[in-house]
Amino acid sequence: MRDPQEQKSYKIHYYICIGILVTAFLAWALHDTQYSIGRLEDNAKQSHAACVLTHDFTHDFTHDVTHGVTHGVTRDVSRDMSRDMSQKHVRSFLQTQAPLHEATTFSIVSLDIAASEEASAQDLAGSADSADSADSADSADSADPTPHPPDPAADAADPDFSINYDMPVRPEMKVYLTFDDGPSEYTEKILNTLSEYSAVATFFMLEPHIRSYPDLVQRMEKEGHALGSHGVTHKHDIFYKSTESMISEMDQTIAAIREVAGVGSSLVRVPYGSVPNVSKTQMKILTEHGYKLWDWNVDSSDWRTKDARYVTTTIKQMQKLREQETAPIILMHDMKGTAAHLSSLLDYLKQNGYVFCILDPSLPEYHIGSS
Repeated sequence: MRDPQEQKSYKIHYYICIGILVTAFLAWALHDTQYSIGRLEDNAKQSHAACVLTHDFTHDFTHDVTHGVTHGVTRDVSRDMSRDMSQKHVRSFLQTQAPLHEATTFSIVSLDIAASEEASAQDLAGSADSADSADSADSADSADPTPHPPDPAADAADPDFSINYDMPVRPEMKVYLTFDDGPSEYTEKILNTLSEYSAVATFFMLEPHIRSYPDLVQRMEKEGHALGSHGVTHKHDIFYKSTESMISEMDQTIAAIREVAGVGSSLVRVPYGSVPNVSKTQMKILTEHGYKLWDWNVDSSDWRTKDARYVTTTIKQMQKLREQETAPIILMHDMKGTAAHLSSLLDYLKQNGYVFCILDPSLPEYHIGSS
């Protein structure tokens, strides 16, 4: 039988050993628990990120496509908007969240996403710009509404083709951009946007504005735009007072173009359009004076809306003309709202294969109502 003192010592050593084993077990268990919790937290974060991705994509996709349909954008444009939105979110997710798991890696090399301005989708959706209500006392903003063609329903046009610029351009693929009432403080932005898209346009200008912005008129000529006369007063009762007053205003404006830009011109556009303001006799007299009178077959209505809605209005009319194989001659104005959203229209034209052209004396005149 063991000595009581020895027994006591034995028990102490026994409990010490048990304590060491329990401590080691607890330490291991705690470490494993912390590791598991960490993994769970990581997975939770990644799951949350995936949920955010899904929510953002669903919200933006629904928002953009709904706006596309609501505001008359074609189904093809809506499809492109949804595709770009999904690619944007996938790229953002892969760059910031990958890898979701240690054994998983992601590659974003295959995502070749072309950058586009956020304003484009919003512009085609018809968001208002709250532009100033008037540009100039002499401009068409304060003038009476101009005649404009009916606004046909938008029929889906096929944008998924490319044009061979080495081949003759089909008539319906040409587009003639025209701007009335300039130059103004917004002309520089219009010219900058046209330059960005390698686009040309025809500017029908007012004589007082030509003399107020000679540098812009010279830039127009230098960059290959066509220059034309829109008269002097842009006031119906003065311009149409007589045939002589009409010819006099055109002569005065053409003289200003020649003086400022160093080039002549035979291109004219009368205020408010030729119908019903110009008689056949007056048209003949204009022709005898060497002038080519131009109206339009697409009225953007930018003079009425003064915001992004003019882009959708223009596209609707262009789709109808495309079915008829007719080149669009687009009426726009030298205004703040027009300048602000011009890039949206040019995006559409570029993506659908249109070729920018200027009006010139070799072309047959177009008058409202003519076929």
